[in-house]
Amino acid sequence: MLLSQALVEQVLAAMLIMGLDAEPIPAKIKFPVTLKRCLARGMITQQDADDLKRLMDLRNPLSHHRLIDYPINLSQCALDARTPGEEHLRHDATFAISMAVRLMALPMIRLCD
Repeated sequence: MLLSQALVEQVLAAMLIMGLDAEPIPAKIKFPVTLKRCLARGMITQQDADDLKRLMDLRNPLSHHRLIDYPINLSQCALDARTPGEEHLRHDATFAISMAVRLMALPMIRLCD
């Protein structure tokens, strides 16, 4: 999930600053801002943006320590979903990888057909 999020974030920010319609971006741009700009330029759909926000939300519990009773703690999410932790992680990881693949298949990124 972390690698998928990192790939998506880097590729989308790079697409904003490359090409004929390039635009300057801040030295440190937040991912929600990147999504908003990409959406405004028609680089991604609203569904893409919604799914990429979900990917961002999946990354946060893995990147930052949270106590067990915190709503987005990984163990708490597995308990709430009543699924084994491994199954919960597999589901989230499958979604994350599918988002990275979906992004890389966008016409603006794909190098050949």
